[in-house]
Amino acid sequence: MNTSMSTMKIRHIIGWILVSSISLEFLSRASLFNNIAPWIKQEVILVSAIYLIPILWFYNKCKKQKIYFYSSFFSKPSVFPIKTMIAAVIMPFFLVIGIVLLLLAIAMSFNILEGTAEATVLESKSGLQLLVSSIIIAVIAPIAEEIIFRGYLFNRLSFRLGIKKAIIISSIVFGILHLQNIFGATILGISMCVLYIKTKSLIVPIIVHMVSNIFVVFKDISLFMSPSESSTSSTADLDVSIGFIGAFLFIGIGLLWFIPFIKRNWKYCISLFFL
Repeated sequence: MNTSMSTMKIRHIIGWILVSSISLEFLSRASLFNNIAPWIKQEVILVSAIYLIPILWFYNKCKKQKIYFYSSFFSKPSVFPIKTMIAAVIMPFFLVIGIVLLLLAIAMSFNILEGTAEATVLESKSGLQLLVSSIIIAVIAPIAEEIIFRGYLFNRLSFRLGIKKAIIISSIVFGILHLQNIFGATILGISMCVLYIKTKSLIVPIIVHMVSNIFVVFKDISLFMSPSESSTSSTADLDVSIGFIGAFLFIGIGLLWFIPFIKRNWKYCISLFFL
């Protein structure tokens, strides 16, 4: 691993994120911005503090270390595995559905959910809000997150801990920061690391990440178009045994792809990989 990553401390990028988040939050409260809708200010703070500023910091560090940013991270992929890319989008959903069903079935078997089944109140969004959030989710987030998590964090951890540990740790961090879909995001993170190593480019992981996020956008659009159907039904009617059967079925289908995928591509991970 290129030793130039040794100067790019993780605590530095975390510091920049915290400082920029706090600064932008205080700035947004200034009277100058009183006429701007709160959701617009929130989106600007999110994109700037979480995505833009860390990427600019990373880009500047690469420039100082004479790492050619575009050729290092956005070069033509050494391979373009279409079938693997399609599977990397679809199969993690099976694992996520299976894990969610399993946790739900366990919770129901111990009556943990008793009395908690209430209709979910969805935050109403305007068409403009939906458009902006869709662009962020489907376009900006995949590009920015692949640069930050695979381009920076994975490479930095690989320098310190080795490639195997870097894949696991960077993917877990990626999952934790996606709390609403922590399991799916962790699995997606592992897949993206493997694809990044295999293709030696962020282009393939970005494409897969975009397609995966487009499914989320479609869900938001469907809820926006049919708000009357957005309430959740009670989980009390779900038979626990059916929940367990469904969970193991979905997990099994997901693992039938995920395990061979890792085995097939692990040779790329144990070989030397240079930034």
